[in-house]
Amino acid sequence: MTKQDILRAKQAVETFLQANGSTNVYSNSGFGLYVNWTNKNVVIHGPNSSDWGNAQQHTTQIPNVFKETYNGMWLGPFDTIDKAFCFADIMRRFLYCQTGEEVA
Repeated sequence: MTKQDILRAKQAVETFLQANGSTNVYSNSGFGLYVNWTNKNVVIHGPNSSDWGNAQQHTTQIPNVFKETYNGMWLGPFDTIDKAFCFADIMRRFLYCQTGEEVA
C-alpha cells in the first residue's frame, strides 16, 4: 500500500459520500484519522489528542490532508466519531478492493 493508494481511496470515499447525500464530509474541528500505509491501519484520534492537534498545524496542498509522515498521513477533521468511523470503514473497504491488502 502506498501514499497514492490512500489518496485515491480518500477521493473515492469523498465522492461516494457526496453522491449519497453527505454534503458536509468534513468539519472545522473534531476527530482526525491517522492512516498508516506501512502498518496498514487507520486510527481515530479525538479532538483532545495531542498528536491530532499537532498534525493540524501542518497543512498540505491536498484538502483535508494534514502532516504527512514517512509512513502515513492525517485526514480530517470530522465533527463526530461516527463520521470519522464511517469514513475510515469505507476507506478500508475501498483499499482492500484496490490493493488486496487488509487494513485494520
